[in-house]
Amino acid sequence: MAQKLKNRREVYLKGYEESQCFLLRLGGMYVKNDKYKWLNKIYVTFYLGTFVMLIVFIGPYNFYVSIPIGETFTFFIVLHFWIVMIGYTGTSVMYHINGDSIDRALYMIGEGFYTYQGSKEEPEAKLIVEKNKKFLEKLTNFMIPNAIFVGLFVTCATPIVELVNLGGAIPEGSVLNPYLPLPIFWTWDQFTIHGYILSYLAVVLATIFIVLQLLALSLGYSSFMVSYITQFELLNLSIRNMESRATHYYLNLNPPIPRRGMSKFSDPLFQAAMRHCLKQNIQHHQALLRWMKEAQNFLGWALLTTFLATSILLATTGYLFLEANDSIFKLLTLIEVQVLELVHSYLFCWWGENLATESSKIPTSLYGVPWYQCDLKFRKMFHIMLSNCLDPLIPRDKVLKLKASLETYGSMISTSYTYFNVIRSAN
Repeated sequence: MAQKLKNRREVYLKGYEESQCFLLRLGGMYVKNDKYKWLNKIYVTFYLGTFVMLIVFIGPYNFYVSIPIGETFTFFIVLHFWIVMIGYTGTSVMYHINGDSIDRALYMIGEGFYTYQGSKEEPEAKLIVEKNKKFLEKLTNFMIPNAIFVGLFVTCATPIVELVNLGGAIPEGSVLNPYLPLPIFWTWDQFTIHGYILSYLAVVLATIFIVLQLLALSLGYSSFMVSYITQFELLNLSIRNMESRATHYYLNLNPPIPRRGMSKFSDPLFQAAMRHCLKQNIQHHQALLRWMKEAQNFLGWALLTTFLATSILLATTGYLFLEANDSIFKLLTLIEVQVLELVHSYLFCWWGENLATESSKIPTSLYGVPWYQCDLKFRKMFHIMLSNCLDPLIPRDKVLKLKASLETYGSMISTSYTYFNVIRSAN
């Protein structure tokens, strides 16, 4: 039965691996390095080229055109779009550069991190895995339709609504074509049929790219964190059940029948069983620490993008609310976009908070073990593990070393409000 549960758990975790691979591949952020190294180079070249083009050409051109003619609404639309594109292309480049770390992280997830040899079945383990699986499914079912809806709403609904409002006419003196989904300046004429189609396709392709990247980052990160937090829950469960695990292992050693009134802790064989179980927990914890070290190489860049971009994006969206108060449709569009941005950034911080909470339970679980009845060798091992688990484990971004926590999320919201006030007072 224990082997059956172990196989089921490993199959499930390999399902996690396939899910993560699919999401990252869908967003063009990962290829298996051993098979498709040439494709990895193509992706890196494409994203680097896009990144440079955004910084050197598209952004400066739009700012240069929009500022002199007083198009503040267009300026902040472009700024918002520019930051999103730069953030996602930059993160994609770093994901491909750190493809080997993704390979190793996915391999560890697929292998189940650590297998407890000779331990008895733990019925609660299946419940923990199933609970987290269902939560990830619900999150996926929420994020994918909402992201697709926002993308379609922006690209398809805008021209239709403007057509109804304007009746097919172009406002006199209009510099931008109002029937385009996003009011962005192009180097070609937007009012010719070919220029309009080209501009429209450019916005559609950019929107598809943004939606895929958002889903790959949000759900990929969530999937990684769910599998990782699941392992901490299983580790805590195993530590709490250490005495019963040791008893199961001890009985398999065919120990001598103890004298009446004699504690099993007085038997050297049982002490060896307790040390064996603690050693397994230490090895499991070390495997989790190794995984986080690998994951920081790529997840840290996703966190950096989120932390840097969120405050500015929320501030610019807030200012656009003020500018778009004459159009219910524009307000609805901005609300949809802002909700998606808030959920996206909240997920990164919320998962980090959950990981910190679960990892901080290990010292409490360890203290519940009857260590005071164990021998000196056990207590030395116990002390080493306890001292290495006192600080909660929490993801950090790669450069600023900010924690992925709800406290950081609150700071981002506060900073965005400050930026919003600065923008409003400047205009």
